[in-house]
Amino acid sequence: MQTPLEIEFNGVEKSDALEAKIAEKFNKLSKHFSRMTSGRVVVAKPHRHSKGANPFLIKIEVGVPGQPPILISSSREENREHEDIQIALRDAFDAARRKLDDVSAKLSRGAQAKSERGRRRPAKGPALGPDASDI
Repeated sequence: MQTPLEIEFNGVEKSDALEAKIAEKFNKLSKHFSRMTSGRVVVAKPHRHSKGANPFLIKIEVGVPGQPPILISSSREENREHEDIQIALRDAFDAARRKLDDVSAKLSRGAQAKSERGRRRPAKGPALGPDASDI
């Protein structure tokens, strides 16, 4: 990765243990998808005035060369499990891994198609058409 990982906390108390856990998960992700150029993780706990659940919101942004940044956001729907930061992080990084697998497959298909185009060009030779001897 070309730039260091950025970790941002919104409405959540910053802790060294949480930063270390995020860095560990992101390092595993970068080993899984080696083409990353940058990374940013936002951990937020939006304020809600209702008496419903108040889940953590995890946003992961991954920079890839020649592509717009890949954005992964944990589910915004009411999810009681995401009231636990560890579960919210696990689910967000699992979603990121799946998304990066999809992007990796698309990139490799694109590269393969590009190399195939060069092989499909017809050989240069005499133009096809009526032969002069047929007249």
